[in-house]
Amino acid sequence: MFFFIIFLILFNMRGLVHIVLKFFAGASGLTCFFFFVGYYLQRREATADEAALSFTLLIAIGEGVFSICCMSAMWGYDALLFRLAPPGYDLILFE
Repeated sequence: MFFFIIFLILFNMRGLVHIVLKFFAGASGLTCFFFFVGYYLQRREATADEAALSFTLLIAIGEGVFSICCMSAMWGYDALLFRLAPPGYDLILFE
């Protein structure tokens, strides 16, 4: 009975969780793109003695990883719902 209550709470929160995670994934992906463009423009004007790995590149890579983690969290949330679903339930999760 306890798992069923947890399942119902998480199932009702699914829409809100997906909206928040999609927002963070999209914003991170867009930020990643802009920082990669900025890094490219920065490297075009750089001299040979400057550091090859800049803070801009690290931010771009971090934002890309965060975007992928948000998408993985959406998948993991749905996997958790499938795992908590009571036996005999045919669960279909729409977007």
